[in-house]
Amino acid sequence: MKKVLCAAIGIFMLCACSGEREYPNYRGMSMGMTYKALYDTLLLQGYQVDTFHCSIDSAADTGLLTLLREGQPNFGLSVKFHRDTIDAIQESYIASYNDSTRHLWQSIRDSLEKTLDAWPNAPILKEDHKLAEFKYNGGKISVLLENTYTPTLSVLYETNAPEK
Repeated sequence: MKKVLCAAIGIFMLCACSGEREYPNYRGMSMGMTYKALYDTLLLQGYQVDTFHCSIDSAADTGLLTLLREGQPNFGLSVKFHRDTIDAIQESYIASYNDSTRHLWQSIRDSLEKTLDAWPNAPILKEDHKLAEFKYNGGKISVLLENTYTPTLSVLYETNAPEK
């Protein structure tokens, strides 16, 4: 009986683990694409490289790329990757006054709520410091408003770490 039960559990675990990993989307692009493919796509969309940090050794092989878009000086895009896999993409918005980032935070939050058909977890919800987290489809999206010294809004798209 124990052998049959162990075999059934083994088959169940094999079936559960054999599914393909799901990735979230970033503005219509799958975060499951290779880092190089995303980089080329963003360059074609008019982004320019601001900084590029890469730590390449046999253990780490990680990097961080920061991009800017011509004509949008208050917008930045950072891509964190490991080997050729995208770990996270962060949009950063800087505004001149607090109301603009509050309205932008609300519009992005409402848009994600409608697009994902999900209600966010909001552990911080003050007037000038807000966080909304959406967990979905292999990842998490965090919308963070920080109006302290400089009104700043960040949208972080993260993929789930692969199981080992």
